[in-house]
Amino acid sequence: MPKCSCNDNHCLHTNAGRTDPTRTKLIRNRFKRDFARRVQSIKRSVKEHVIDDDFFALQTRDEYAFLTDNALHGEMAGKSDDEKARWFMNWFNGLIMFQLYEANRTSAELESLMSLPWQEQYIKAAYQRGVTRSRSELIQAGIAPDEFGFGLRPEAQSAVRMQSDAHQEAYNSSLFRTKNETIGVGEATEQTVQRSVAGGLAVGLGAVAMSEMILHDIDKVLGNRSELIAETEVVRAHHNATMVEYRASDLRDVTFEVEWVTAGDEQVCELCESLEGQVMHIDDAQNLLPRHPRCRCVVIPVRT
Repeated sequence: MPKCSCNDNHCLHTNAGRTDPTRTKLIRNRFKRDFARRVQSIKRSVKEHVIDDDFFALQTRDEYAFLTDNALHGEMAGKSDDEKARWFMNWFNGLIMFQLYEANRTSAELESLMSLPWQEQYIKAAYQRGVTRSRSELIQAGIAPDEFGFGLRPEAQSAVRMQSDAHQEAYNSSLFRTKNETIGVGEATEQTVQRSVAGGLAVGLGAVAMSEMILHDIDKVLGNRSELIAETEVVRAHHNATMVEYRASDLRDVTFEVEWVTAGDEQVCELCESLEGQVMHIDDAQNLLPRHPRCRCVVIPVRT
């Protein structure tokens, strides 16, 4: 990779820039923290519902029932295990809907949404970062002119460029995919919890054991996969923006290809390390990124 003479510490040609080539680490971290806060809120509600409220009327089975100071409500006392499971899952589905989707909608209405409103800020920031970074790389490589000069801040420049039909289509695609990934992990969590609740009731688990099992399921499915969504979809949005910018410049009778750039640290996987420095056609790079969950790679323009 050529040595750069600019003074930008985040330039991809410097070590500082290589550790976070998409320049989206802060965005990814904020997205993950927001997801984690929602997961913790779901877990707190489950614990309160199962132990403090004794929803399943299980505390007489539980040797640790004395740990709660609240009076036992036993909302499902006298109900069959099937009824208990069904009523709990109705409540849990509503909890997922409220905390994860921020919506009180039917599945059909949720499916029709372009995005989940709370996620838009992260995908938009990542997409704008992709527009800004790719534009800077194109100008630096002498492929595209600096249309705005010093008249507009980078954020304003990206906002202007995002008004094009191509950018709007790619941006909406990024939003829609992130929403669907989130709904998918929500549904997977519900299915896992449903199996655990049915099994726990069948073997006579107490309230504390039942709560711990459900919380473990939430961590295993929702906790782990929500972090993957935040890491991966931010990079995907960034890459989608990059590809639109590169293709727009490619139409100006300037021939160029793209070079694969990794983060250049010990966390780079073998899949990506083997592509480091490889030059390829834009079409070949279109669907390569992110190469895998948590991928941090980018492609940069190389004039040919």
